[in-house]
Amino acid sequence: MNLIRTEDATPSDLRLFLKFFAIVMSALLMIGTLPFVASYWLSVPASQASAIDLGMTKSEVLGLVGEPDQNNGSIWLFQVRGRSDLMQIRFTNGKVEEISY
Repeated sequence: MNLIRTEDATPSDLRLFLKFFAIVMSALLMIGTLPFVASYWLSVPASQASAIDLGMTKSEVLGLVGEPDQNNGSIWLFQVRGRSDLMQIRFTNGKVEEISY
């Protein structure tokens, strides 16, 4: 194995190593934070979630906040920005009957 000993390393070798190290660490940081960033931007803004009212139709809710994160037919779940729990919307006869967290 041909390793460069510390005393034989040149400043350009050190710069190359530091660039490589910085790229690897940046990639690891981005991979680690990507799910958190994505979940923030894919969640429903609180202002839009609070605009959902009882009696709204499914199409009105879709127009306001988009597709739910989970859809069980009569129960839709949404991740709301800034909240750790999911917003649950229960529909009866195609209209919002209950909104809970």
